[in-house]
Amino acid sequence: MADSGIEYNTLTKVQRLAMLLIVLGKEAAGQLLKNFEDSEAEMICKEINRWTHVPRDIQEKLVEEFSEIIGDSLKESVGGFEFAQQALSIAKGEYKAKTMVNRIEPGRSATSLMDSVDQLNPRQIYSLLAKEQPQTIAFVIANLSKEKGGQVFTYLTAEQQDEVVDRIANLEDYTSEQITRVASSIKRLTDVGASSPWHSGGGSDAAAELLKKVSGNVQDMILERLEERNPELTQTIRNQLFTFDDLIQLPVMDLQKIARDIQTEDLILALKPATAELRKAFFGAVSKRAAENLKEELEFMGPVPRKAVDDARARIMETVRLLESSEEISLSTGDGGLVE
Repeated sequence: MADSGIEYNTLTKVQRLAMLLIVLGKEAAGQLLKNFEDSEAEMICKEINRWTHVPRDIQEKLVEEFSEIIGDSLKESVGGFEFAQQALSIAKGEYKAKTMVNRIEPGRSATSLMDSVDQLNPRQIYSLLAKEQPQTIAFVIANLSKEKGGQVFTYLTAEQQDEVVDRIANLEDYTSEQITRVASSIKRLTDVGASSPWHSGGGSDAAAELLKKVSGNVQDMILERLEERNPELTQTIRNQLFTFDDLIQLPVMDLQKIARDIQTEDLILALKPATAELRKAFFGAVSKRAAENLKEELEFMGPVPRKAVDDARARIMETVRLLESSEEISLSTGDGGLVE
């Protein structure tokens, strides 16, 4: 076996953990990253990005140190940017992963251009943006942290909110030069730097995440006005506002109605990758016997294609929206905003 020349003992704990995740593969890495804070996951993925592959001799060392986790899964393991990106998507969801991935490899992004903006409080950011064009406002909000972007959004006028949601949902990739022009038009927001292409952070998923930060009434009004201009986009956003994983926020009575109207086979598939909390919620929404059957099916179910799970969840969510439209259930929280 060829020696890579890397001294294992000189590797930091973060480097070893990153290499371990590479060896375990994207799916397992994504599940493990769920247990880390965002800042910790970013740090680990920065290391994953640096290691395009894990040499065989280092893999052997990892097996010795983490044998109970790795077992017999030793193989030639490839890491890099794509691995980090996919693992983060599994762990944190596609929307949050986009922002975190932009920070992992500065050469691929100009996220640092917006860092100083994100340090300001929401009212300061709004004051700087208030008289800017909707496209500029949309660009800045889309690239703030999710929480900060939602707070700034609430300060906008109704007309501005309509425009911003529409434009965020349709944001395309920007080059560094375009970012520089936007940044320079808003003094003190950021320093200009980097020269590589950069993802804008927009899209229908970003628009949906932003709308989750406002009350249900405001949300409905914005979507109604947006629907007049772009019905297809509005439906896409509606679909992303409430997902299968969000069902954990519903009361037992509503989950009972959902469980009543869906196929058991679909529920089993949908619960396969679900959290223990979501599984427990559904177990409590069906009869004791049905719950035992669900547990048994899930316990003995082997690996299933991701598409099968996604299709089952899509069918369940279609039923959920039909129940909502007939006012049999409600997807809103007490304050009128959608659960997150």
